[in-house]
Amino acid sequence: MHDKRIEVANPPKEKPLMLFDGDCGFCRLWIERWRRLTARRVDFESAQEAARRFPEVSTGEFETAVVFITPDGAAITGAKAVFTCLENAKWLGWLIRAYRRFPVFAKISEAIYRHVSRRRRVYSVFTRILWGRCLSPSTYRWSSWAFPKLLGALSLCAVVSYWIQAAGLVGSEGILPIAPYLERVGSAISESTEPQTSKWLLIPTVFWWGSSDFAINVVLAISAGASVALIVGVLPGPAALTLWVCYLSLLHAGRIFLTFQWDILLVEILFLAAFLGPWKLFDRLARNREPSSIVRLLLWFLFFRLMFESGMVKFQSYGMPGDINTWRDFTALDFHYWTQPLPAWTSWHFHHLPKGAHYLSLWITYAVELVAPFLFFAPRRFRNLAVAAQGLLQLAIMLSGNYGFFNLLALLLCVPLVDDQSLPTKLRTKLAAHAMITGPNRLARLLRYATALPVAIIVFSIGVFQIVRACEDNRKPRASETWLEQHPRFASTMRSIRPFLTVNSYGLFRVMTRTRPEIVISGSSNGLNWIEYPFKFKPGDPRRAPEFIIPHMPRLDWQMWFEGLRFERSSRFSPWFGRFIEEIAEGNPVVLHLLEGDPFKESPPKQMRVQLYHYTFSSQEQKRQTGHWWQRELLDSYTRQFRIDR
Repeated sequence: MHDKRIEVANPPKEKPLMLFDGDCGFCRLWIERWRRLTARRVDFESAQEAARRFPEVSTGEFETAVVFITPDGAAITGAKAVFTCLENAKWLGWLIRAYRRFPVFAKISEAIYRHVSRRRRVYSVFTRILWGRCLSPSTYRWSSWAFPKLLGALSLCAVVSYWIQAAGLVGSEGILPIAPYLERVGSAISESTEPQTSKWLLIPTVFWWGSSDFAINVVLAISAGASVALIVGVLPGPAALTLWVCYLSLLHAGRIFLTFQWDILLVEILFLAAFLGPWKLFDRLARNREPSSIVRLLLWFLFFRLMFESGMVKFQSYGMPGDINTWRDFTALDFHYWTQPLPAWTSWHFHHLPKGAHYLSLWITYAVELVAPFLFFAPRRFRNLAVAAQGLLQLAIMLSGNYGFFNLLALLLCVPLVDDQSLPTKLRTKLAAHAMITGPNRLARLLRYATALPVAIIVFSIGVFQIVRACEDNRKPRASETWLEQHPRFASTMRSIRPFLTVNSYGLFRVMTRTRPEIVISGSSNGLNWIEYPFKFKPGDPRRAPEFIIPHMPRLDWQMWFEGLRFERSSRFSPWFGRFIEEIAEGNPVVLHLLEGDPFKESPPKQMRVQLYHYTFSSQEQKRQTGHWWQRELLDSYTRQFRIDR
């Protein structure tokens, strides 16, 4: 074994010294990594240069093992030398403690060391495959600087997109006004016979202070301002926290119009960004510090959950009894492009690709969602490969449909995975010019861990539980529900933090729909001539081409897709839809602003009609002959007419 102790007569005076084979490329790679890890607490020198100063160490020792020389004159070789050196690195002191305490660990370590040292050329190839040419420890100064700015840009898009719709959706004259809703909830809470719970904890929203149209605009204006602050790097931490409070408030007040998965994903990201972003006046790249490793890992874990759960639920979720799981029988993409809520014009072309292309696309999707996320925690090259795979998948989805800012959020979560060592040379050089700024002072570091660690424990615990749930077949009794009953404290914790949306479950398109029921609303002044109300983005006129609207999120058009599915299955309308019909029949300009136009500007209709159609993409031949993007078939049994009494 190379763990024998050798005494040298001329030891280093201040810092320990690590000697290595300077002619070995494999050794130079790893020495450079250890040099960064030990942060100048250890000196490194090639054995070829220093051998004469230490005649006590034989040439054979230098050729087969590194030698670690301490200031007291002890020369240690082999795996023990490596572990003793890394005792000076952050988080790695446990290696030498395990070596000293457990003889089995020491023997295995030395055996592995000898095996690798004899095959350095082979392992040099493996090292380059895993880490590339740079084996330096990963740092994330650039990503911690860029992430809040990109998050601010996406948040601004989300806020502005909602702002132009808010009056018609949740304003005092909108479809679902905030004020009456909070009044009802507040009364129900105060009259409840159960142990009193604060309304702020049940529905955390600043609109408890006031829910007028002015209050809505103030919250949206503050959200936009906080987004701009993130973009320009002014008080990034407080700005992210402010934006989290505002968007969480909007989400609870907006109810069904803000219950999409990208809304809760944005809230969860903003919550973590409040811990990631620096709490200082200006955040400049030149002065940016290494981010909290805990929060960075939580962002990695969030991205892992998002993708892995999205993949698992496709195989484990079923719709109505007797429904076929199209994800399992590999036919999902036969339906996806034309049944998705808001297709783009490219969706028509994707739909008409050969069957083999759909089949291959499915397998790629499964690999990216179920396998690639595990590479987030792998060495640099594999991690970069996973990032590239995720990026290509999100770009492909964006090219084939409209999902608001969801895919952009997924691309944003790729940023924390990119280390400084993977950046272009010019940017790496700029960062290296400020390499002396390595991290916050001791007090700031302690405060960071004191706040982030409890959050990490809760997020990780509940996140693992959500992953387990995603792996369960929804047709069978859930073992996770029984587990919750057996652990009431954990269940209570989940219930208490659920309203704050800090840990959520994900899984877009758990069940692939195989039909596209579309509601068509018409009005008439005489009961004979009917005129359709045109929507801005959802399918209506078969001749109109689907549009690209990313990153805009037209929330009424999206909810109409869900309402069509609900109406076909139950023959009933949602309460919000009934109010929507009433408002457009009365000619409410605030609600009509959500539509393409008002066909009854002169006088309101006397009758309203709701019809249900099955839409499908036209065939290539039909499109050549008629120019129609869609073909539709009326379902007569679902037609409903309403007389408007004024």
